[in-house]
Amino acid sequence: MKDKLNIKGTATITIQKENGDVFNKVIDNIVVTTGKNFFANKIFNDDLNQRVAKIGIGSSAIDQTVGDTITTFKSSTPTPIIKNIEFNNSNVDGNTINYLTNFFDTTGDTLLDGSNNPVPIRELALIALDEDSPEEEILLCRTTFEDSPQNEFTKTTSDIVTVTWRITIN
Repeated sequence: MKDKLNIKGTATITIQKENGDVFNKVIDNIVVTTGKNFFANKIFNDDLNQRVAKIGIGSSAIDQTVGDTITTFKSSTPTPIIKNIEFNNSNVDGNTINYLTNFFDTTGDTLLDGSNNPVPIRELALIALDEDSPEEEILLCRTTFEDSPQNEFTKTTSDIVTVTWRITIN
């Protein structure tokens, strides 16, 4: 019997508005080909100098595909905001890891157009870092909100967005 490695990603986006309102959305996402290769290599090749390192928010509404790369994610306008992961933990059963990043109530953590108006968040990305020289970012997972009734979220400079990414391998 041939065993199959199943890798699943789920992203949760939480937006806390200045007035105290909180909006949550849980979205299944695509683990892209470069992400599947990354996780397989991490399991079978212990000496890799790569790690899950960043989460990004962007404005592209182009459907996600398994062929997406870091270039796909970074090519939208305005340029996506990518931040280091602040927290990660693994589940007791050992097959689930959660990664969390906050996008704070600042201009630097808000997608803005050329006139400094907020642009809706329409996509999320989970990114690894290959720390070999030259250092390189690797797209692991990408999701867009096109299949959701709420297909975008607008974060103003006074809002806080938390993205939690859960990777399950079984």
